[in-house]
Amino acid sequence: VLRNLEGLTHVDRAKGRARGKLPLDTSLSFHRKGIVYGPIRLSVSDQSPIYRTLIKPVFRREFMRNKRAVFLVRDPRDILVSAYYSFGYTHGLSQVEKLRQAQLDERHRIQNMPIDDYALSYAPDQAEHFSRIEKLSEWAEEAVILRYEDMIENFDGFIAEARRVLPMSEQVSGEIYRRSRPKSREDQSSHRRSGTTGGFRAKLKPETVETLNHNLRSTLESFGYPP
Repeated sequence: VLRNLEGLTHVDRAKGRARGKLPLDTSLSFHRKGIVYGPIRLSVSDQSPIYRTLIKPVFRREFMRNKRAVFLVRDPRDILVSAYYSFGYTHGLSQVEKLRQAQLDERHRIQNMPIDDYALSYAPDQAEHFSRIEKLSEWAEEAVILRYEDMIENFDGFIAEARRVLPMSEQVSGEIYRRSRPKSREDQSSHRRSGTTGGFRAKLKPETVETLNHNLRSTLESFGYPP
């Protein structure tokens, strides 16, 4: 999407670092006009060099006050399940040795955890990530929060909201629709297993879901997700 917006040049700072095209400790500069930066993943570990050079500088009130920002969120319980399979099994590895080794260490650790244990362990991190989004959206000059669930279940409303700040053609919005449709059958070997919404209920124990609903109550309420 970001590569195909009308009148804007796309710059992905994180990908340049992950692929070794930019040194991990390179300082950043941002142009005032004509550029769309992203994706900037607020879920990056604060121990990562990408966090120190990209996320931390952006997460400031004075930085955001004259920026237009788009946030894409998903039900945090679905994120936890997706992250378990992605980071534990299917996510691609960085070409930068330091980042690659950290990814392999994380993969090994996740593969030795039941999915319910993973979800409960990382739920506080999800709450923090969503809290960052709330703060950044308040600080920005203009902010739009898009939900993955609306892209799947209410595409027209999703695109109308996205177009408030993302100038895209009908061809691009049509391609978003085509690529975002859920798969008819889950493929656990794929980075995109199914794309369905609410899939966490089939993957997690009922008691795990109940605990997550309690621990993430504020986040779920703020972003309109039912328990």
